[in-house]
Amino acid sequence: MSGGPTTAAKTLPVLGAGAEQIPAFRTARRLGHRTIGVDRDPAAAGAKEADVFVPISTREADDIMVFLGDVTINGVLAPYTEAPQAALQVLAAHYATAWRPASAATRASIDKGYFRRVLEGLPFPCYRSVQGRDLAQLLSSAAGLRLPLVVKPADNSGAKGISTLHDLAALPQAIERARSFAFEGGVVIEEYVEGDHLSAECFMRRGRLWFGAVSDFGNSGPPHFLSRTHNVPAALDHAATDQVLDMIQTICRTVDYVDGPLTVDLIAGPNGEVYPVEMSARLGGNGMSPSLRAAFGVDVLAAAVQLALGEPFSLTPSRNRHAMTQVLSSSVGGRITAIRGVEEARQLPGVDTVDVFPAVGDQVVPYTSAADKLGLILVTGETRAEAAATMQLVLSLLAFDIQPEMADT
Repeated sequence: MSGGPTTAAKTLPVLGAGAEQIPAFRTARRLGHRTIGVDRDPAAAGAKEADVFVPISTREADDIMVFLGDVTINGVLAPYTEAPQAALQVLAAHYATAWRPASAATRASIDKGYFRRVLEGLPFPCYRSVQGRDLAQLLSSAAGLRLPLVVKPADNSGAKGISTLHDLAALPQAIERARSFAFEGGVVIEEYVEGDHLSAECFMRRGRLWFGAVSDFGNSGPPHFLSRTHNVPAALDHAATDQVLDMIQTICRTVDYVDGPLTVDLIAGPNGEVYPVEMSARLGGNGMSPSLRAAFGVDVLAAAVQLALGEPFSLTPSRNRHAMTQVLSSSVGGRITAIRGVEEARQLPGVDTVDVFPAVGDQVVPYTSAADKLGLILVTGETRAEAAATMQLVLSLLAFDIQPEMADT
């Protein structure tokens, strides 16, 4: 476990103040530090959790530095989201903080095409892809790829702008959609790979994989591939788990990522081959940090805060349980008129967390991007079957009453 509060308070900007970032503010406070929340949304769910809140885009490093002025900054953190990673590197260099990721690791996190080029130089299974901004060039390059295809923005996350298609006739429209979500206008087109989806949550320390855990997860399938469930540890044997972690160690060495958290998405193919899909030099979202705490007794969020501030930390597992998370979502848009069963679910044995993000009266939208989730459930058990049974009980109790949006007449 990571240590308790330190004696000297330090100042930590947290880039992003959505609902998923709230634990980062609370963890920093528990450790005795001061936070500055940064988010372009002045009504962000985590705005009130920060000691100081800055209503500025997390991508605008120059604007953030102007606001901060001569404030002493001891570290910078951007948990659970890709958008601020480039700004984090700029801010960490400007303030000469104790921790900052290497530029190659940051680029591999925010540029999907660059990550694919990194993989092409490594001895791993690899599917083909192309990247570009020009429509004609993308159409020409994609003609040699195997269908079906996945089309997505080169530098965005959370399943924004993703399309899956089986017909090249639909490609121009898919490219334009992806480009509308790309910060720099780049689009990646890649071959779709069938298989089981995995996620590895890891922590590097001094160039060594200090902690690593592999989860398997269920997603919404095409076109968005949004996370719905995570199970940790994954249903893999020791040899397969070691294969995944060795692969990640090699990737980190290649992009010079020596210290810090990272999450890597992978696909296990039908013949036992494992394909790396994407990496992010940050903490994994969708409740993975509390899942690792519940399953193994390690607090990767506290470790990330302490690393960012140059504080000592530990990630020694203290138990071995099974943890399961479930994303709460809606298939329709509308206004929430009632939320039922939350307190009853929280009282069940084996339930760690039932987080519900919206309130009665809030408008919600269908689950088509990571930002659209209604909440998260985390349960634990001695076995996967025990955790799954508890999850089914929780889901049988929870209900959102939603008045659908009326179509214009």
